[in-house]
Amino acid sequence: MPSSESSPLDGIPPNVPFKLSRTSIQDPTWEQVITALLKNGHIWEANTLLAIYLRHARPTEPKLLRILDAVPHENDTMYDLVRLTMLVSCSRSLLNQGTPFFETTAVYGRCLKTAEDLQSSAMDGITDPVASSRAYQEFTLLRLELSKTRGDWDQSNSRNFGKSDVSRGIQATRERALENSDHMLFLASYEQDIDSLPDHWMNKTGASREATACLHPCANVAQRLGKTTRR
Repeated sequence: MPSSESSPLDGIPPNVPFKLSRTSIQDPTWEQVITALLKNGHIWEANTLLAIYLRHARPTEPKLLRILDAVPHENDTMYDLVRLTMLVSCSRSLLNQGTPFFETTAVYGRCLKTAEDLQSSAMDGITDPVASSRAYQEFTLLRLELSKTRGDWDQSNSRNFGKSDVSRGIQATRERALENSDHMLFLASYEQDIDSLPDHWMNKTGASREATACLHPCANVAQRLGKTTRR
């Protein structure tokens, strides 16, 4: 694990199924480890490590592009889904960092292009479209989050999502989440606008409003908390 801190495993040779490079790297960076995982086909492990990297290191776009360039280009649904997942994660990281002109960044451009290419394609072995996957739903939520961040629900600008388009997108995401019993995706969709989480869904999950309000402060759960403003 790339870290400057000591670990209980210090001094124990790691048993990993790949090599970082021809030369020995005593203290590899996050970027080097994730890239090595991708180049050796360990794409889901790389995606898991990328999520940790984004959360703690807030990497710049050039570093993210080098990682994304290492994703294998095989024409396979598994690679397509992990590529889209990583693109969405990297795009959201840059958005949360307040990157200037985020919509013109190369990372978000790749994200849009990949999502558009996959939207009408089917996943291998099944008839469900890629657009029904969790990876694509995360992309949908990213677009809604971007619209909310801009705060300009202007339908006259063709580059922006009009309020009706955003509402339809949110509703479609919620319906798919309910069909698939994807509670976290359903909850995430309610963090994108001012609607209150419905009582029937709260009762079904068994989660208390107090706990949900604490863990998900962007979701409106105020109906039974005696509050009328969004937390």
